[in-house]
Amino acid sequence: MPPKNLTHFRQLKLYVTQQLQSVHPHIETVINDWRGQEIQLFQADLMDKVQGRVSEKWFYTHLKPLKNEKLPRIDMLNLLCRYVGFEGWQDFLKIEVQKSDMGISENEKAQIEGLKISSSKQDQGFLFTKYPSLKAIVTLSIGLIVALWLLGSSWMSVPQKKYEFCFVDGDSGKPIEGDAIEVVILHEKESPMTKTCDEKGCLEMKGKMEQVKMVVKATYYRNDTIVRILNKQQRREEIRLQTDDYALMIHIFSTSKLEDWQKRRAQLNDMISEKAQFIQVDAENRLGMEIYNKNDFVDKLTMPIKSLKNIKVLETQYNSKGKIVSMRFIQTN
Repeated sequence: MPPKNLTHFRQLKLYVTQQLQSVHPHIETVINDWRGQEIQLFQADLMDKVQGRVSEKWFYTHLKPLKNEKLPRIDMLNLLCRYVGFEGWQDFLKIEVQKSDMGISENEKAQIEGLKISSSKQDQGFLFTKYPSLKAIVTLSIGLIVALWLLGSSWMSVPQKKYEFCFVDGDSGKPIEGDAIEVVILHEKESPMTKTCDEKGCLEMKGKMEQVKMVVKATYYRNDTIVRILNKQQRREEIRLQTDDYALMIHIFSTSKLEDWQKRRAQLNDMISEKAQFIQVDAENRLGMEIYNKNDFVDKLTMPIKSLKNIKVLETQYNSKGKIVSMRFIQTN
């Protein structure tokens, strides 16, 4: 790979840092300073957003160094790019090249930066004669500044609008209260912003945007991506969330008395993909503690001698066939 791609990889690492900080604002260090807790948070968020996993050894080999000697494998580059919002490594490179390629040669940039404005029109004419491309560049720059100023003035004059979104049960239509509802607001060309609904399951939003895109996460409800064209006349809207039936069943299994364990094993076998991963996290800091495969998880949930009791499911991921492929949970006692 050409050395320039290593420069782009350093930029990608910066985006990875910003992405995790958007979810965990208390992380203030750069990725090169991350240690145990920050790495575990990153691993959990990577699994959450793109169902991918990196080992701690891989992190120390490729993301920890200040200067990389070579790029990681293309599949890992694609994974990181998807994590920060790109389609893959090639899409990321394309955007980065477009940002850096402004169509002005390095010599001309140096000429502009070193140019001292003269009060004499004759001196200015001499400069434009010696460097013909400077006249076009200066003219375009002035035009761009004026256009941006006008656009900014127009934007500032638009009043902010206030909207309220309230989330209700998809079957009963009743407000989803109690457990916090997390809403990740997706901004175009900006990092996501995470907000939490109030005790009534409602979120107030202010801004000048014409539409909003958000990912809604609530305990025992399916994650849903909501896109709304904002209507000046309708300032409040109820949004229905569908129950995460399998996650709720597993919670019930863990809190109820075990009677017919063979029937329960059969039900769990139908619900879970063969390659599923179950991540038990610490109840206080939500860091990963232990990972189970399908067989281990089913055994511990159905055999009293190895039981998992009082499970609270935090998040569930499904495959195209509707089977569980990933679950994060805590044990409350």
